Amino acid sequence: GSLSFDLILSNQTLYYLSDSLLRKFVAETYDLTNEGGFMVATMVAKSHWFYSRAITQEGDFHKIDLHRTRFNQFSYINFKEKDELEELFSPFKKSLIGFYTQNILPEEGPNDHWIYIGRKWYYLLKEWRGWYNIHPGAANFRFKRKIFLIYNIYYPLPNLN
Repeated sequence: GSLSFDLILSNQTLYYLSDSLLRKFVAETYDLTNEGGFMVATMVAKSHWFYSRAITQEGDFHKIDLHRTRFNQFSYINFKEKDELEELFSPFKKSLIGFYTQNILPEEGPNDHWIYIGRKWYYLLKEWRGWYNIHPGAANFRFKRKIFLIYNIYYPLPNLN
C-alpha cells in the first residue's frame, strides 16, 4: 500500500528552507497525510533573539551572526510572522496558530517560535439534499496511528562547568 500518516510533525527544522522548498515540502506532506490527519510545524518568529543578530538578508534568508555565542557560527534563517503561516501551510486548513518561547541563557534572550497545526479535510457527508462538508468539530475520526516526525536536535548546550 501507499505510505501515509495521521500526523506529521516538523519541529525546529523548516526555517532552514527557502519559501519555494517550504511550499514543496508542504505539498509533499499534504500528499502523505491521511484524510483528517494533521501537520504540526514550527517557524522562528522575528521576536527570537536570532533576529537581533541579523546582518544581511539574502532572498528568503537572514544571515545571522552567532559568533561569540554558544553556536559560534553564521546561520541562515527564514523568519516568519504569524500572518504568513496560514498561506504558507495551505492547502492544510488551520486548526491552530500558537506560540512558544524559552530562555536557555539570559544573555541570549527569548527563543520564540510559532507553532502551526493544520488538518487535511476531505470528508463529505451525504444527506437527503445532497453532499455537504462536515464541520471540523462535528465528526470523530479513527486514526491508524501512523506518525512521521522531523525534528532538529541541533541545540548545543552551554558548558555549565
